[in-house]
Amino acid sequence: MPGDTVEAMEEDNTSARRLVGRHDRPERRVVEDAAREAVAHAEAALGHDPDDGPADVAELRGLDALERTLARLIDRAVEALDLPGGARRGRRDLAHVVLDLESARGKVRERRITEQLEALSSVQAGLDRLRAIHDMPTLLERTPQVMCEACGLERGVLSQVDGSQWTIESAYFDGDDEWAAEFVRLGRDELSARLDHLTLETEMVRRRAPALIHDAQSHPLAHLPLVEHADVRSYVSAPVMPEGRVIGFLHGDHYYSGHPVDTLDRDTIHAFARGFGHIIERAALLNRLQTQRQEVHRLLSSAEAVMSDLSGGEIQFHERSMSSGEVARAAAGMFTPPESRLEMLLTRRQTEILGLMAGGATNIEIANRLVIAPGTVKTHVKHILRKLRAANRAEAVSKYFRLTIGVEPGYEAEIPPDETG
Repeated sequence: MPGDTVEAMEEDNTSARRLVGRHDRPERRVVEDAAREAVAHAEAALGHDPDDGPADVAELRGLDALERTLARLIDRAVEALDLPGGARRGRRDLAHVVLDLESARGKVRERRITEQLEALSSVQAGLDRLRAIHDMPTLLERTPQVMCEACGLERGVLSQVDGSQWTIESAYFDGDDEWAAEFVRLGRDELSARLDHLTLETEMVRRRAPALIHDAQSHPLAHLPLVEHADVRSYVSAPVMPEGRVIGFLHGDHYYSGHPVDTLDRDTIHAFARGFGHIIERAALLNRLQTQRQEVHRLLSSAEAVMSDLSGGEIQFHERSMSSGEVARAAAGMFTPPESRLEMLLTRRQTEILGLMAGGATNIEIANRLVIAPGTVKTHVKHILRKLRAANRAEAVSKYFRLTIGVEPGYEAEIPPDETG
């Protein structure tokens, strides 16, 4: 957030860095204190209703909770004014209560609008920082920290969706790099999750919308293993959607200060996630263009080598002229990749599955990777063996290597057992 500073705090004899966010600003505290005072005066006149919030006004934290409480009290005060009878003095006091509550609610709303504008400006600045990073691994590693600094959060997590598998990609815990690294390790290995049952992340994939979770430790949609390990109380999350498809999530909270997340946190992380999706899409396109550029350079180098051979050959009395067919085959040899021979035999999906088989993947692993049924994979494998005239998977993989790179797989290649039945 604009104007945020970083301060050092001593905790357990270690220096921990803490971001000072919008919750701790003097302007915010003045508005919240005035709102609590108006609530206290109104409850003294109207009595406390459990629907208005906690009995202790000091427990009302955050602009969201204060605005909800002010709105309920205004409704109750107006209803009391509409009741017949009552002393004139009592009605005048109720009118003052309504005016005080409306004034406090107006200041709360004004503060929220100010913070929304600041948040949008900060999100834009953070996204601009990420746009300058063109290396994908570096981009993914830096994103949680930039998100926290831009959105005013204290912990941030970037996760990815691969088929039906949901895993942690990177994390930033302000002032605790070791904990963040341990969280990433667990989120990739022991505590990863599948999106085939009801979780918050499954709902976000379905609805393509951000989420705000309070009481995360007991929430039915929270992924409890990760929530409990990180001691999460409340958090916000938003899907990352380049080209409209959910490929990951951003999560964030206010762990160190203990502030509950609010709707501004949800809307801010959503805005950041939308911009980040465009950045990921751009980075992927740049990476593909770089790959294509290298391939073009390779083809041009091959053409130059062929031309050098032709022009640099020994001169003889009787030069043998190349037939048009030989010239065409030479040109095709320069510009046709070895994979085309394989593509003449197999469909694109069968080629993709054969490539995964060559990498050692089993039918189940191929199904998870391509998000198709294992039975469908088994059918494709049968067709591949028949088209390649291979007796088993190992022979099919061997022919794959011969057709693509002209060599047999090394002895270290791990060929899964035949699963075709």
